[in-house]
Amino acid sequence: MEMYSADEIIDMYNIYLQHRIMKNCSRTDRRQPHRTIFQRLERRVQQFHTLGNVPKRRLVHDTTNEINVIAQIHINPETSQRNIALESNLSKSGVQKIIKKHKYHDYKVKPVQTIHPGDNERRLQFCNWFRDEIREDHDVPCKILWSDESLFTNSGIFNRRNKHFYATQNPYLIQEVRPQIRFSLNVWCGLLNNNLLGPYFIQGNLTGQTYLNFMQNDLEDILNNLPLQTVRNLR
Repeated sequence: MEMYSADEIIDMYNIYLQHRIMKNCSRTDRRQPHRTIFQRLERRVQQFHTLGNVPKRRLVHDTTNEINVIAQIHINPETSQRNIALESNLSKSGVQKIIKKHKYHDYKVKPVQTIHPGDNERRLQFCNWFRDEIREDHDVPCKILWSDESLFTNSGIFNRRNKHFYATQNPYLIQEVRPQIRFSLNVWCGLLNNNLLGPYFIQGNLTGQTYLNFMQNDLEDILNNLPLQTVRNLR
């Protein structure tokens, strides 16, 4: 509506009030406005009580809004900006500006392995032992059998965000996930003095007893394929 002068806007609105029929609100001696112009004029008068241009609303942060936003973060640091905006009756952009003003950052959670009671003490004990051994022999890392095991399933991992297919038309691609018939396989691998051991497949569920049987029986057969000197130096 910026293309019309103030006099033209007042003239159009006066005729609109007289006729109340949008299709009859234009004359041959003036520019022919679209009917939506009159709808916008009526909304402007009802909402802002003016026929002139409405200034863009600027977000004003008062102390109450800032305290409310920061308080919600302190109560629940894992809340989302959308929830804060709903609770505070603010826009999401307004919440973002308040958070940025007070130098808050949305840090990501890093997944780590679950530990059990006593694990911290055992880890510290191993670190102290490893430090003392290296002081006496710098080749200790090559004399330790480093190993790990992992569980593989036929379900796999499916991330839709990383799946793309460019085409001019929708090919309606699908990918089968979460099969009804499932199976899993435990795989063990080791590293000793730059020698890769395995992979070795452990049948059934991996339990403490299953892993102990593997260490006492199957691991010996795996080590027999290594040079004798390497096995002798095993710590």
